[in-house]
Amino acid sequence: EVNVNDLGLTFARWVWDVKGSTAYVFDHLLATETHAASWRPRHLSWQDVGAFLAASGITIFIGLCAGVCVPILMFYYVRPQLQTDLQKRDIFNSASYRLLHTHETSSWTLSATLVHWPTRGVLLRWGKRPLAHQFFKISFQARPWPDPSAGTGIVRTKRLQIEKLPFYPDLPEQRCFFFVADGQQDVRPLRGQHFPNEFNRELMALGFLQEDRPALKAGRPYQFQVTAYN
Repeated sequence: EVNVNDLGLTFARWVWDVKGSTAYVFDHLLATETHAASWRPRHLSWQDVGAFLAASGITIFIGLCAGVCVPILMFYYVRPQLQTDLQKRDIFNSASYRLLHTHETSSWTLSATLVHWPTRGVLLRWGKRPLAHQFFKISFQARPWPDPSAGTGIVRTKRLQIEKLPFYPDLPEQRCFFFVADGQQDVRPLRGQHFPNEFNRELMALGFLQEDRPALKAGRPYQFQVTAYN
């Protein structure tokens, strides 16, 4: 025999199913000026069953909502932020390498960084030129390296208006272009996908302009060239 008064569970409710069809509920009664704390037994009613089922349903519903909402938040908000941080780290590493291995006499350098976000491609960055206001359109090409003179395998983009190219957020003096690896495979499936970061949205807009452009060859080194037109 168990004395529920000695268990110390002040707000607990106990259901006791004896042998047979009769079930009891023990309600805890708080102490008053005239009565000590005690437990009051009563028969289990259909209201108790309904309350239990309702509470179970609410718990299951909340669990299902959390199970659906948490992956969505992870995929659409946490994952893009992590990918953006990795993108910035890749850009920082490539910039550090350029500072160590580029001659100081270079007046202007085109920086290329292989990135995987918002999709596979090469992020090109260059400093603002003194006569940039005289240029109207600009084009990009990737030439196989170390022998770009062969003329085979060169991948070119269409001419674009310079003013439509984004600036790099951390260095507003640098223009950017996103040379996607494969427009068919890496860009077309991403139509309609949401990118919280504005800079990544601008890069994807450039990627959508290259859907029909020939793809870069995986494992082949490339040189990148920028040509401006007035």
